[in-house]
Amino acid sequence: MKEQASPVEGVRAVASADALQLTLVRTLQDNHHTKGYLILPSGMRLATIERPWKGNEPQVSCIPEGSYRARYTRSKRFGRLLYEVLDVPGRSGIRIHAANWAHELQGCIALGIAHGVGLVLQSRIAMQRFHDELDGRPFTLCIKGADDAGDPGSLK
Repeated sequence: MKEQASPVEGVRAVASADALQLTLVRTLQDNHHTKGYLILPSGMRLATIERPWKGNEPQVSCIPEGSYRARYTRSKRFGRLLYEVLDVPGRSGIRIHAANWAHELQGCIALGIAHGVGLVLQSRIAMQRFHDELDGRPFTLCIKGADDAGDPGSLK
């Protein structure tokens, strides 16, 4: 198994011939959104935006911290291949897709190049980089709070 160095001490994206593990570190949660970043196997960090935590309620809450399988599957809603986060208790249809604001999401995760005030920027560019690097390969998504990852929360 090959570990990829991360710009954040103690947090790594792990790659092997048959499995990838990506880490999403949540750095800020408030009543409107959840900000963080996703570490790709190359070490690249992409900004993330999600709904705020509302008890894992479908359509309005981010998903709980934990580890989830993610597969590249066809989305009926978006009409194209996107990564779907699987095995979320009480939830289905959780996707990683382009969006700028948390209110545009229904429990999904949006990627950006950087954070703005309450949003991610250049989401489509970030999604292209994400898809180019992963190339349809399945992965395990490990979602952690900043305290769990030993991160100072540099994207607040």
